[in-house]
Amino acid sequence: MSVQDRPQYTTLKDLVNDIQDIMNVYRSNVLESIEKSIDTCGDIFIAEAKKVSPVDTGEYQNSWAKKKKSRQKYSVYIGNTKKVMRKNKEGKREKKLPLINVLEFSKEHGKPHVGKAVANSKDQIINTIAAGIEKESK
Repeated sequence: MSVQDRPQYTTLKDLVNDIQDIMNVYRSNVLESIEKSIDTCGDIFIAEAKKVSPVDTGEYQNSWAKKKKSRQKYSVYIGNTKKVMRKNKEGKREKKLPLINVLEFSKEHGKPHVGKAVANSKDQIINTIAAGIEKESK
């Protein structure tokens, strides 16, 4: 906006109100951009998690999913939906457990990999969010 095009303010309050309106629009645009970026970040993490997941049949590797929690803005839930049957002390199958828990924490069957996926995707996730904010600030 050039000097000639600027509005003529009669009071300081009018100027402050216009600045607040501009900041509210900017804030709204940045927050919307962050929301979109976070969704993209979920895809980035899932792609990396698939790369580092232990593979037996491929079912676990292909069971990564993301879900938007309706009450939580600026977040996305990422998990693995594959479950396995747990045996009780008598050796009978009794209940389904998330396979991710077995792979991450079992001393007997563990193959930890989620931390590696986080480490491998961290920079790309940060850059994605930063790029979204930067795009809105231009």
